[in-house]
Amino acid sequence: MKFAEYRGKRIAASPGFIGATCPCCKTEVIPRCGKKVAHHWAHKNKSQCDNWWEPHSDWSLSWQEKFEVELQEPVITRGQETHFASIKTKNNTIVQIRQRLTPKIIEEQEKFFQTLVWIVNAGRHKHDSSRLIQAFRKRTIVKLVAASKNETFRPYIVKAKDAEKIFRKEWLVARFPMLLDYSTSKITTGGKYTYIVDYVWCLFPLKVNGYRVLLRYEKEEVIAKLMRRKGKTKEQIWKLKAFFEKRLFNL
Repeated sequence: MKFAEYRGKRIAASPGFIGATCPCCKTEVIPRCGKKVAHHWAHKNKSQCDNWWEPHSDWSLSWQEKFEVELQEPVITRGQETHFASIKTKNNTIVQIRQRLTPKIIEEQEKFFQTLVWIVNAGRHKHDSSRLIQAFRKRTIVKLVAASKNETFRPYIVKAKDAEKIFRKEWLVARFPMLLDYSTSKITTGGKYTYIVDYVWCLFPLKVNGYRVLLRYEKEEVIAKLMRRKGKTKEQIWKLKAFFEKRLFNL
């Protein structure tokens, strides 16, 4: 973990510090301040109190540190259950920054956090980036034509059956927005479409008239939107389906 507690304050790990405790389980933690891994705290008893915890990577820290320090690694309690989140904004959007996901992780965490947005390292596996690039090259993913000259909201769409060949199953079963960051991809064979992986792609948890909906963002744009965004429950998100059907689709 990045932060521990000491005398009521959150503190970052520093060499030799004694007496800090875990914000989640309140047991003693010790600083790990080597040269190869980012400085962090570890439980003195060598256990991990939160079984959802995923160790930080350079990629996850690069996202987390774009948010204000006080928003990072909040402890969320619901009933008798307590977990760390990656980010909780002032408007109650919970952001989970993950390297790996499974359908089970998604189901459990979406049920618990309730107003979630995922940020996923989609570039970890080269073939995921390749499939995305091929989808644009073959025009399987296309940008929706504007309804008028004044229409600025132009998402991308892909047939749901084709989306199953492009995106991982676990990304498609999510019931909250999935922000796919392909920037860690090492792919170099995309030709003129290689730029596609430089963007963050928001996969909406909606199937509208047999299509899935995507939005394209710059990373800094994502941060700004998440900070402004009000936390939405699953039910509130699914109300957007009517918006897409009415305003965007006549297919």
